[in-house]
Amino acid sequence: MEPGVLTGPENGTYDHDPSLEWPGGEVDEIATPKPPARSQILRFVVERPSSVTGSGRIALVDGYNEVQIGRDVSPNNQTPRIRIKAMEVSKLHATVYWDSQQKEWAIVDMGSVHGTFVCSASVQSPTSPDYGQRLSTSRTASIPRRLSHLDRIRFGTAGMTVHIHTDLACEECSPRHLKDEIPLFPSASRSASNSPLPTPNDSHHQPYAKDPRKALTALKRNLLAHHNPSMSGSAVREVKPYVDRSARRRALYPSSASDAPGISSRRQSTEPATAISLPSRAIEPVSQAATPLPPSNIGRLLLLKQGWHPGSSLGLSTEGGITEPLDGEAMASGERRGLGMPKR
Repeated sequence: MEPGVLTGPENGTYDHDPSLEWPGGEVDEIATPKPPARSQILRFVVERPSSVTGSGRIALVDGYNEVQIGRDVSPNNQTPRIRIKAMEVSKLHATVYWDSQQKEWAIVDMGSVHGTFVCSASVQSPTSPDYGQRLSTSRTASIPRRLSHLDRIRFGTAGMTVHIHTDLACEECSPRHLKDEIPLFPSASRSASNSPLPTPNDSHHQPYAKDPRKALTALKRNLLAHHNPSMSGSAVREVKPYVDRSARRRALYPSSASDAPGISSRRQSTEPATAISLPSRAIEPVSQAATPLPPSNIGRLLLLKQGWHPGSSLGLSTEGGITEPLDGEAMASGERRGLGMPKR
């Protein structure tokens, strides 16, 4: 028998099963199968909104089978993630997912440094009632932990309350406006800031050469074009050639001295040396002749009362002067009662 040839029964008849027949009707009437809907609604409500969690306060987790919690943005932007901008939160801190076998929501710590704490609403942890029970040790992934209604989970300083409903969401976990919802994907402004750099075909982009000198020259031209709009590309003013101003000055003024030390100037080689006349020394000033003190001078009158006589000196006993203007013994004898007082 050749390959690919089907053989049938010997009598030419086949067994018939009515259940395999087409039920009839148009193709559009057949309903397409839908994935089984989750029977529980899960939402996270931020306890105290702060800068680490953003302006939103409610995270709609039930719209996805898996939601991550971490400090950084998701690398592929396909997995929803709740960003908590705090140093206590790891880049990928924890994951919340829907367990299709157990029909429940669960949370797993992804090996964070500071841990994930779950405080059950029914059983309170005796050791740390505020934070609850830690799922795993530092840098160790935990086993899945079931989430219940009104459980409190904490990632660093950010705390959230778990809301699980089977029918409709309550008023507390229902956002009233768009600002109440925590974004699970980067916003449009964030995506625009992460957009790639302009291509070389862009009119505002000017590629630089690999040579550092050429790159620096292109950068200077670009900056000059920004400061002066009339200058662009080829319209940039060309750099003037270097001008030796020293050579120009020597050509215009040959009599000037040379700038380089050790080289004779043209003046020394062409003209005879002339003696340099120095200015004469200035005459020292002479003081005026000594003049006697007038009789009304206060110092003269004071010296007269102290025993000084005109024509004598002070402090030189050899010349008839007095060494002590105030004679203490004479004043103590009773003839004088004090300086400036008349004698008795």
